[in-house]
Amino acid sequence: MLRTNIKHPIVWLSLITLLGLILRLTAYWQGGAFAYFTFGDEILAYDRALDYAIGVVEVRSLRQAKFSPNSYTPGALWTVFWLNAMRLGGGPHAVAMVMLLLNTAVIIFVYMLASRLLGQRGGLWAALFMATQPWAVYYSVGAYNPEILAFFSSLTFLALWETVNNDRSPHIFWVGLLPIMAPS
Repeated sequence: MLRTNIKHPIVWLSLITLLGLILRLTAYWQGGAFAYFTFGDEILAYDRALDYAIGVVEVRSLRQAKFSPNSYTPGALWTVFWLNAMRLGGGPHAVAMVMLLLNTAVIIFVYMLASRLLGQRGGLWAALFMATQPWAVYYSVGAYNPEILAFFSSLTFLALWETVNNDRSPHIFWVGLLPIMAPS
């Protein structure tokens, strides 16, 4: 008979998360945290964050301006995210490091959701896959707008799970708010 519970799941989750953090830090140091297809968006986000810091009025609006016929500049929340991350560390690499830490936290969120669906063993396997899958690691490091979607998506699914399984759950507030914040 299969064991459904694992002794010391927090220890195992901590080790898996540490492994994921080490892999992401290695990708950060080896790859410089930037991909060739994201340079334009990253430079524009950097420029918008600096404009926001010096008080340019156009940047402070919630409207996303077009920078080409089919592309919009990053939204106001993305600009504020960049600005605050740069205040922590001083430049675009600080933004990539904050993204790395947020996407490392996704490993824990995946465990939390998967353990509710599949039990502790399934949750640990899901966390291990999230920590070690090459594309998950690749897209966890950088300063590109879509790379933060795993963080917002995992939080949204956790809030949705709590809302569906509990009557009058206060998490319903987050189910509506997090998807609005994610693409901005």
